[in-house]
Amino acid sequence: MSPDLTLAPARTNVDAAFRLLVVDDDLATIRQLGSLLTGFAQVSFATCGEDALAMARTQRPDLILLDAEMPGLNGFEVFKALRADPVTAAVPVVFATSHTEPEVEAEALRMGAADFISKPLVASQVLARVRRQLQWRGQPATDAAAPLRVPQVPHTPRVLIVDDDPATIQLLQGLLAEVSDCYFALDGTRALEMAAALQPDLLVLDIDMPGLDGFEVCRRAKIDPPGQSPSVAFVTQHAHAENEALAFESGADDFIGKPFDTGVLLARVCRLIDRKRRVDADLAAVRAHWQGLGDARVAEVVAAASDAIVVADDQGCIVLANRAACTMFGVAAGSAVGQCLPQFLPAFADAGPAAGRQQVRQADGGELTVELVQSALGTGRDRLHTCVLRDTSARDREEAVQRRHAEVESASKATAGMLSFIAHEMGNSLNAVLGFSHLALSDLTSPLPPAQLQRIERIAQAAGLLQALMRDVIDLNRLEAGKFRVETTTFDPAELVRAACSELALQAEQAGAQLRHDVPAETLHVRADARRLQQCLHNLVSNAVKYGRPDGRIDIALHAQGDEVLIEVRDDGPGLTDEQLLHLFEPFNRLGREGGKAPGSGLGLVLTRELATAMGGRLEVDSVLGAGSCFTLRFARIQPQP
Repeated sequence: MSPDLTLAPARTNVDAAFRLLVVDDDLATIRQLGSLLTGFAQVSFATCGEDALAMARTQRPDLILLDAEMPGLNGFEVFKALRADPVTAAVPVVFATSHTEPEVEAEALRMGAADFISKPLVASQVLARVRRQLQWRGQPATDAAAPLRVPQVPHTPRVLIVDDDPATIQLLQGLLAEVSDCYFALDGTRALEMAAALQPDLLVLDIDMPGLDGFEVCRRAKIDPPGQSPSVAFVTQHAHAENEALAFESGADDFIGKPFDTGVLLARVCRLIDRKRRVDADLAAVRAHWQGLGDARVAEVVAAASDAIVVADDQGCIVLANRAACTMFGVAAGSAVGQCLPQFLPAFADAGPAAGRQQVRQADGGELTVELVQSALGTGRDRLHTCVLRDTSARDREEAVQRRHAEVESASKATAGMLSFIAHEMGNSLNAVLGFSHLALSDLTSPLPPAQLQRIERIAQAAGLLQALMRDVIDLNRLEAGKFRVETTTFDPAELVRAACSELALQAEQAGAQLRHDVPAETLHVRADARRLQQCLHNLVSNAVKYGRPDGRIDIALHAQGDEVLIEVRDDGPGLTDEQLLHLFEPFNRLGREGGKAPGSGLGLVLTRELATAMGGRLEVDSVLGAGSCFTLRFARIQPQP
């Protein structure tokens, strides 16, 4: 670098987003470009090829403006060195040189130069072309500065020539036919219609045309993002600096004046087509990358889906089956592919199985009910059927449980309603029977004969039993419905034990049984409903009297065991078999004693257990066949407050 060059390596506007390197040995050109680009980008300067290469390697600029003629390494040698270095190979280079020979320009473009500007430099032209190059740097491109080549693409590049002069169209078609398929339009409106249909790689535009001018056509063609809009080059006889600036402002990618050199024109057209195809390839690669990731993710989702997913061709051959499908069919993972779907899904037909509930036949001969959703893609032999199968067994079981629960709840409500009606209607009649019976038995003014009194007593006893049965049935129904309420208090159950013995002493005596109780001297406290606990004791002692031996013994014992208080009712009766113990707490089941003399309904023990549970206790039974039974009520022991 020249020691007296005060501008080198000066930079302007350090906040600018892009870095430019200007390489020229002419100080006047450097000053002109430095003044022109101030505030536009970060600009560095070099006056020889060696310095330019060093600065390019260390700073890696976004764009290089390179003179062709310099002492030492000339511009073309610097360009080749830049391309040979991996660090700088992709940096676009615009030649800004005094060379005006078309052959030099064409060769530079064929080597891979991004653009070629001839001196003397025109400010608007330089800014427009530099700005366009920097805009391209923000778009996808694998290697924007790669050497020019005629693109090897799946189809021949398409060029749409738009000019109202048939002679110009014919000339351009002849020049570009070797690198592209050429189409033409005589006005802007028709050009836009054809561009939408053809999707050309390049639009070649004139400026002055009837209707829409070239600038407007360019703006409309460039509305779509890169990769979807064509490259645009103006080829016009109105090639002055003002129109060139307007062209680039409207989105043009190049501007070529008439008359043009055919070599230069062909080189510039090939450069634009090549760049367009590189952008398309980059975008396609990006799309393919994300599509691949998406396909892989979809494959993972399908493989891990809990529903069975099966794809079969139009002949019913399985081409895809996830793990859930193999599990449902009862085959090893991955082995369903290649097998016939109808052997697992009999409903499969040429048009595909109907949606809804279907039967799946498993490999071991078992069957499953499934819910099927199916879709078809394609036509003819390429048609594919996708079946999504969901095993409904668990749901069916749950629905069956819910139905049973609803039925039980409905039956419970119906029973409750019926019992309420019976309790009301029969209760009134029973109260009348009992009332008049008691009046007849206690009438001293007009006493009945002994025989009639005995009949009245039996009527009263039967009515009393029926009334007790009604109470038990209603209480049990309320307990099962969860509507039974107990009012618990803390008390000593000793008095209840004594009362039970006293109340049932006459019944025991009539049965020939000895009824005894054992109550400890210490006070034992439990928390329960005293009235309901008395009912439980009455049921247990009454059962012991009814089903014990005629000359047997019945013992009621109250004692503490650890943290619990136990009330035991023990008899030395016939005991219970294992089969009877299994059905002991079934409502209305009297365990084969329905025809005996002892009255009962088969609800007493059931109600006693439910009442004990409702009060926070439990009922246990221990019975030995031929030796007797012991029924134990257990409640938590409550320590008295000090």
